[in-house]
Amino acid sequence: MSTGSQLSEQIIDQVLKAIALNRTPGYHFCGNFLGLTFESLGGGQARVAMPAQPALVDGKGRVDLCALTVMADFALANAVRGAVSPSARLATVSLNLQLTGEPMTGELTAWGELEGFFKPATGRLGMCRTRIQAGDKVVAFGTGTFMVLPAPDGQTLHPVPWMDRPAPDLPRPAIESLSASEREILDRSRLALNVPDNQTASFWARLLGADVQSTPQGAKAVLTNGPHVGNRVGHVQGGVTLGLALISANAALGEQWRCAGVNASYVSPGMGPTLLSETTVTHRGRLTAVTRSQVISSDGKVVLDVMTHHARVN
Repeated sequence: MSTGSQLSEQIIDQVLKAIALNRTPGYHFCGNFLGLTFESLGGGQARVAMPAQPALVDGKGRVDLCALTVMADFALANAVRGAVSPSARLATVSLNLQLTGEPMTGELTAWGELEGFFKPATGRLGMCRTRIQAGDKVVAFGTGTFMVLPAPDGQTLHPVPWMDRPAPDLPRPAIESLSASEREILDRSRLALNVPDNQTASFWARLLGADVQSTPQGAKAVLTNGPHVGNRVGHVQGGVTLGLALISANAALGEQWRCAGVNASYVSPGMGPTLLSETTVTHRGRLTAVTRSQVISSDGKVVLDVMTHHARVN
């Protein structure tokens, strides 16, 4: 068996494991597939680990940036959830990250810490900060705010099941037992493994499948919604939405630039069949550049508004 075939089988096994775990309500496929696990939680603090699985690593050995954004969103949100309720529904309101440029290699660990709730607000707006490390190197730090919301009408939200214990190594489901949404995830995964023109991208990036194109102003990227990117209530997971914006922002500037900072404001849920990220380059200097990206749903609603700054690297 070739190394490529072994890797493909390993990734499909990881997909099926995540599908099996996802049958226990309370989490989502993204978190189960990325292997996000709690090392500690409580008292307004969360410590989350993400192993550098082959499916998450690109051709240069780096963990995919969109996996990092999901991890950051998860660590920040659960710092709030740990002080509210294990089953609380949280809407990301803002997420700001400063990337240090240190290589994102090996297992990543994220610390989230709740600073408190915004006092004059009618609702409970949690304010928190995070630090993400690869080994002993800080790769990113930042802040986020999250509004505590009621469950959608007719839905019961369950707590994340692996908060206080490791996720079990469940038997992989038989193909014939898969539901329609589970089969869609598996089919997308098999297609992602056979993308012929961009094998330097990680499998995770190919599974997300953003269609990227240049525009006169910068770039755009289209993401197809589905169970592979959904959260507990069926909206595109907040970290994935931010990752989509960074895909178009990085494409707008090219390989000679590296994203150094992100300021994102969430406007509405990521709903509908597709999300479009449109990036405009607002400044391109000798050493720094700035972009603005808007993620827009298929019905024209703004989902996310993002400003990024970039540093020239070559």
